[in-house]
Amino acid sequence: MKTGETCHMIGVGGVGMSALAQVLLARGIRVT
Repeated sequence: MKTGETCHMIGVGGVGMSALAQVLLARGIRVT
């Protein structure tokens, strides 16, 4: 994925998905 892209994640309440969402946000990827 490139900076500025959007990633839609389902089930972010879990620890693993939440951590992945944090990494994507740190890389400049929009998480919804």
